[in-house]
Amino acid sequence: MKTRFASLLVLGALVSVSLSAQTKISGTLSCAKPDPMSSIPVDDGNGTVMNLAKVSCTWSKTFDMAGSSTKDGYSVAASEVHHGKSKEHGIHVGTMANGDKYYVHFQGTGDINADHSGTVTGTWSFDGGTGKLKGLTGKGTYKTAAKADGTSTADVQGDFKTP
Repeated sequence: MKTRFASLLVLGALVSVSLSAQTKISGTLSCAKPDPMSSIPVDDGNGTVMNLAKVSCTWSKTFDMAGSSTKDGYSVAASEVHHGKSKEHGIHVGTMANGDKYYVHFQGTGDINADHSGTVTGTWSFDGGTGKLKGLTGKGTYKTAAKADGTSTADVQGDFKTP
């Protein structure tokens, strides 16, 4: 009896460890041109521009969380561009195939060319969600490649945990 109880206790501990472990994810977002996009030049003699934009995206390479796959979403971001260097931060609101939502905060830096193409690398973190994603946590990195036409792709990697 003691052996059986000990075996069940060990099994229970292993299950709880595996359920609380971080799950690795990676995917690719394909994003449309920003709409709306507001740019305000700063009269600082250095060509600085402050931007605020909303960008709609779909997952061209999806991943699963809590039994559903990523579908689409949008990001709202503020950026400062100064001498071809960019600093950005924002929030991404994503939707899963089952309708659950997740929330992400992100920040990054990059290089922007005169034709508005360029790359930005940064970090992100989950800030909760709805439905099965309520209490979602996790973090990771991203690399965005922007094209001159305003479209972009973002490769995302990281991990997550649901309660």
